[in-house]
Amino acid sequence: MKKIILTLTLLGSFVLLNSCKSGETDPSTNETSQKESDEQKQAENMDSFAFLKELAPKKSFSPEELARLCTFLYKKEIVLSGYPYAYAADTEIEFVPNSTGILNAKNNSISSTEVKIKFKEGTENRKLKAGELFAVKGKIDVEFAADEQWGNTTTIKIWDAEFVESVQDTKGQLSSIDQLDLTVPVYCGDLHSLMHQHFEAIRGKGNITVTGDYQLTITSKTSYGTHWNVTLGKQTPIRCYTKEEPNNDRLNQIRSEGKQISAQGVLQAVQMGGVDLEECVILNK
Repeated sequence: MKKIILTLTLLGSFVLLNSCKSGETDPSTNETSQKESDEQKQAENMDSFAFLKELAPKKSFSPEELARLCTFLYKKEIVLSGYPYAYAADTEIEFVPNSTGILNAKNNSISSTEVKIKFKEGTENRKLKAGELFAVKGKIDVEFAADEQWGNTTTIKIWDAEFVESVQDTKGQLSSIDQLDLTVPVYCGDLHSLMHQHFEAIRGKGNITVTGDYQLTITSKTSYGTHWNVTLGKQTPIRCYTKEEPNNDRLNQIRSEGKQISAQGVLQAVQMGGVDLEECVILNK
């Protein structure tokens, strides 16, 4: 009887010992898993803008497609580098959050482009050397406005920003917007140049067609006259400013029939995550 009890005790100890070993984590396994996870995230990020190659040549879109083509960076987190806003005679800058901006040049010149930054509450002033590269991390919005008289403009804004202590110089490394990788710092001059080219190419298409669910028509009167905004799309509405007053009864009828509206117009603005088309014509009869 003692022999049986001893055998069972030894067997139980063996099982317990092995179960404890099986619960242990091999440090090398953790490191490998973390590395694979980081590589996967980086690959996903690098591939996340590949869709631009497919959408860019098109001239007919759903509201979701056009919004994705124009606002793909909206609210994305980015590390943006550049130079503190300075003049040629400056040697040191008192960088004042929410007042001082980032430039794509070492001093303020006619050709320089400023990035507007809104820092997190409580961010203190910081001394920066003029002409020295620095970086901020925050959420981004890239806006576009067409203006036949003064020229089309592209504006980069960063909000909820904070200073990045270690700055990586990536100036000149971004050659195509679909190759944008948000896991590494982006030089503000490269991003601004490529985004402006991107918007100009869309506007340069001339009339593009958007087909989606009709939402509503907004009529507004200004000193420039009366404007009609026919909004298409549910999740990502496109604002189509028409040349003439639309037939709202007909638009409502088409919607009640479960059909979609097609509007044709030219890219006029990208702002606050939305897209505006001007000179629009409703194609439905």
